[in-house]
Amino acid sequence: MSRILEGAFHDLLSRIKKLSNRLIDAKIEKNLDAKFIRRTHDLLDSLSLKVQKVINNEQLDAPFLADDYLRNFRQLNDECTEIETYRCLIIHSFGDAEIYFNKLIRRIFSEIRYVGNRPIPLLTTSTAPQNYYWVHTKHDLIGVPPGEEHNLLHIPDIYHEIAHIIFLIAQTSLNYNWVIGRFPQDVTTYFTNRKFLAEERNQPREYITKLDTWHDMWIKPEKSKWLEEFACDLIATYLVGPAYAWTHLKLVISEGKATYDLYNITSENHPADEARMRAIRYMLFELGQSDAINQLDQAWDLVLQTYKKKPTYYDSVYPDELLEKFAQTVYRACSKQTLQSYRQQIEQQDPPLSALLNEAWMKLHASPDTYASWEKQTILELRRELD
Repeated sequence: MSRILEGAFHDLLSRIKKLSNRLIDAKIEKNLDAKFIRRTHDLLDSLSLKVQKVINNEQLDAPFLADDYLRNFRQLNDECTEIETYRCLIIHSFGDAEIYFNKLIRRIFSEIRYVGNRPIPLLTTSTAPQNYYWVHTKHDLIGVPPGEEHNLLHIPDIYHEIAHIIFLIAQTSLNYNWVIGRFPQDVTTYFTNRKFLAEERNQPREYITKLDTWHDMWIKPEKSKWLEEFACDLIATYLVGPAYAWTHLKLVISEGKATYDLYNITSENHPADEARMRAIRYMLFELGQSDAINQLDQAWDLVLQTYKKKPTYYDSVYPDELLEKFAQTVYRACSKQTLQSYRQQIEQQDPPLSALLNEAWMKLHASPDTYASWEKQTILELRRELD
């Protein structure tokens, strides 16, 4: 076992050196952020030192330490894979699409008046999980599906991924995040009251137990990401307005998996899309978008008719009172920061990208047969503006 581990560590060191040498020899696109490249070199150098330290340890071949060294190897190997996937491959694949998207996100950050201590994230069309938008906050990366540089309708999802970074920055201490404020206490109060009423009315024990589970799914990050995902939907809506709602609706109707559940109450990664849409709707109300809400309601009602009925107790999991309260909480929190709402962007800038994205959805609804040609021409004009 010790010889196998020693060989594995030496092979890992060789792999790290190859990654470093490829970066040194690579022809780097001039538009790629130099800080991202330097940080990648630093991470590889640091990892190389860690592996070399293990190799130099005289106890590497000690049988009684084999389990410890095996765990150490797995950790260092995973670290190497992460750097290769989320940094090296990003650098080597940086092309025309990335140039466009990184100009685009710099414009977005300028328009929303983002102020923070983290760099503007790098956008990439490489290594996109599930071929959709994603974020890796540790490496300040946002992933965009390949080919999205030719589309406008999904761009509002970039605002959702930006919101994950804002949410991270908002965590100013272990127990306080300015985006959500005291809302977790509201969640606890709600579920405590529901549990009390359920016991008073002798409702099924299974239901009473599930109330505790749903409470934890809402507010405990080690249990699920519901609170963060709701918050990011709300921030995105605050920043880009009705366009985000329409993008979310399109994502829902595009789901073709047999396992997809509009009324999910068990997934750890995302809350139910039906509840997410209601939260988005409440934020639109805070933004004064009553006309957009009416149009959205008509379309959403048609979508709901195609799905099965809500599961038992569903309304207890995602009550309107919590969703509305959360929308109000996030709206007030963002308003107190430098973040410019969709409404403020429209009033102060000529015209912001958020306005163009909303116009795209209006064009699609008004004239679907001519939308493609309009979109193509609009993207060409947008590219010229960004250059």
